[in-house]
Amino acid sequence: MVSEIYFQNTGCNSLVVPPSLLFVYDGYRALINIGENTQRFCNEHRIRLSRISDIFITYVSTETVAGLPGILLTAQSLGNKKIRVIGPPPLLEFVTMMGYTIKKKNFGSNTISFTFNYDESSNDFDSSKNMDIEVVELRTESELSFDVPNSVLMIDCGIRVYFVQVSINNSQFTTNYDRRKKKRGKMDNNESVFVAQYIFEYPDIPGKIDSQKAKLLGIEPGPLYAILKRGESVVLPSSNIVTHDQVCEPPTKIPCSIVIHPLNELHYTEVIYTLFNFLIKMLEIKGREFTSEYSMEGYISYIFDFSKPTLQLVLNELDKIGQLDKLSTLFFSQSRHIYIDQTDKPILYSPFVAASVQQNILHCISASIFPIPKTERKGISEVSKNILLSRYDIFPLKRQNSSFYNDKCIYELYSTAKDVIFSKLSNLSSDIEHCRQILRECSEALQNSDLNMDTDSLINKRICYPYLYILGTGSAIPSRYRNVSGNIILVNKYTSILLDCGEGSVSQIFYLHGYRLEELLKFITTLKVCFISHAHADHYIGLLQLIQIRLNLLTQHWKQTRFTENFIIKNNRGLTLEFENKDTYTEYKLAPLIIIGPRKIEEILNFHAKNICNNEKVCSGNVVRRDELFIFISTQEVIYKSLKISQHTGIIYKADSEVNNNGLTKINSLYSKISLEPFVVEHINDSYGACVKFMNYSTSAIYSLVFSGDTKPCENVVNAARNCDILIHEATFGNEFAEEATRKLHSTFCGAVSSGYNSCSQITLLTHFSQRYPVTPFIEFNESILFRYFQEKTLFAIDLAAIPLNFVKDLPSFFHSIGGLLRRIHSSRDNDR
Repeated sequence: MVSEIYFQNTGCNSLVVPPSLLFVYDGYRALINIGENTQRFCNEHRIRLSRISDIFITYVSTETVAGLPGILLTAQSLGNKKIRVIGPPPLLEFVTMMGYTIKKKNFGSNTISFTFNYDESSNDFDSSKNMDIEVVELRTESELSFDVPNSVLMIDCGIRVYFVQVSINNSQFTTNYDRRKKKRGKMDNNESVFVAQYIFEYPDIPGKIDSQKAKLLGIEPGPLYAILKRGESVVLPSSNIVTHDQVCEPPTKIPCSIVIHPLNELHYTEVIYTLFNFLIKMLEIKGREFTSEYSMEGYISYIFDFSKPTLQLVLNELDKIGQLDKLSTLFFSQSRHIYIDQTDKPILYSPFVAASVQQNILHCISASIFPIPKTERKGISEVSKNILLSRYDIFPLKRQNSSFYNDKCIYELYSTAKDVIFSKLSNLSSDIEHCRQILRECSEALQNSDLNMDTDSLINKRICYPYLYILGTGSAIPSRYRNVSGNIILVNKYTSILLDCGEGSVSQIFYLHGYRLEELLKFITTLKVCFISHAHADHYIGLLQLIQIRLNLLTQHWKQTRFTENFIIKNNRGLTLEFENKDTYTEYKLAPLIIIGPRKIEEILNFHAKNICNNEKVCSGNVVRRDELFIFISTQEVIYKSLKISQHTGIIYKADSEVNNNGLTKINSLYSKISLEPFVVEHINDSYGACVKFMNYSTSAIYSLVFSGDTKPCENVVNAARNCDILIHEATFGNEFAEEATRKLHSTFCGAVSSGYNSCSQITLLTHFSQRYPVTPFIEFNESILFRYFQEKTLFAIDLAAIPLNFVKDLPSFFHSIGGLLRRIHSSRDNDR
């Protein structure tokens, strides 16, 4: 007997947790779309993804597939033998770009199945290569008929999932049904966007056996009951045949569920029309004649809608083509219509509870280093609560159309109840006071006697660009407390540099700006250069979201729906964003993002620009050239050269170019240029670190920052970081995993500290920790000299920390105390459990 069938919302905002659904049928589990942070959100709320069998993709876009590499890696590490991914083109090409090799092919009527495994000839993955990935790409050939029997995917548990593709081609929509009727020619796939709609049809629930009827027919409780419940007949010793209809109650029919993903209002109309015709054919095959709109009654329970258009616009379109009565009755009156995408709604809460609680605690100790920007507060009646974790039950029927909202999935971004937080941690008061005492000592050591003894006063007196924002400190996949690799150097108000951009990096930036879209977009315009250390997904996959945002800006996709009145977009030799204040205008020019990385990254970005960004162009009708979005520079091309970045304009030029100082705006009196010099490190092929130097007009370096990327301890890092001001070094494994670190070309804690000591770095910042360490671990050293360097000149990176680089030399003791505090907090939580 099936215990439950339900859909659960696991994402609803494209910039935080993109729209997605979890489908559960007894023991079977499937995801429908998986964007960035979906996995992190599910882990946060103990939604077990280890048992996922299938992943359905409606439409290949940044919002629907960016989380796929991470979840495949997780499934592999958990010992899954096989996982299936289903969706329209170019899904196959996307999976291939992630570093998988085709193992075998299988051609079906309307599908092509490819089985992949990790490419064992390359060293692109850190974990064992023992999982098969079956990619079922839905075919699009024009000669295929609108064939219901061949448009179905069978699930082991008896579910039938029908797929219907409605493609968009320069605002002209075509379907398999239309192709057959109108005999259209073959479509140019380069100009078409393929979108799959799914219909979930469930097997009937067998009726209970009437024991009285069974007894009268000579059937006693036992094995024969099970045979009859399966719908089969049994032969009695008397040679009488008893069918299940004679002893069983009528089966319970479960209404089907539909998942749709229209891309705009016109496409919405075509989707509804196509599904309507498809369902009629399904009824005809089942021998159920369609006589009126009421023939569909009870056949559909839910329609889960991934689109953004309002229902009223859809109804107006249906009215124009004379289909309002039938289709509105079918899709709106006879079922519940659930809009999944809530991106346009204000965000008042962070969906990542654990990280938010930790940030609130640290914010109470140091508001400057651990910022929590305030959101724009609105009346609760004006804000629709996020529907994250809402559950929509299909079965049992007594709970049909019910849903619940789990308020435990949210945590207020800015908490006014700080005393409440600390009252629950009263036993940690001595640790909290110790952290604050460290800051007092910093203040006294700097002879800032006029300062109030807190971090805000201390830093504000010495505030000066550059700033280092830590977006993520974890490796491989996001976790509850750690996002994956990402760091931002905020050079000044107009310029910032991104060092790696893992999954969820944009949402971390969004968080730091109080989930205010205008502030996020303003910051996006400051990003001039992005350095990607190597081609592991946890270091670059966030680029897809970043480029998508820039595309939306260039196509003015958000102009009418997302911005407040004081946000203006204009085109004048490129895009300029104006943010109007009371007295002045401040302009931010959106120059092409300069991306420096291995050639593999260029291949992935070219695929993204050709397919996903091209899809957006087809949908919007706007044309954006690739060089308007980004300019890619291969690391190999500049490995022996330096790059200079004008602070104000963001123009990049070679070291041997003439520098026109008059053309530069002098924001900071100490430095006017920044150089970025890549160097080779010892990890997978084409892995690099980077040395960032802040230079004055005489090209003398006055401040240097070295980023190791992923590497085992090596001479190139030591040489590049010689006497640098700060070395950001990966420290994936604890000292007890030294052999594993060597095998996987990573560093241990001691190895990273040794690199900092050997290079005479003023400060070493450890990052890229294995997700087995939810907080900063305790480290033991065999050598006293390394222990002293660790105590005095080493920091553990913490997610969402904002570190002024001019102040970083005074922070080791403070960060060590913070690490001890976090260990105590987690220890107390473990004891409470």
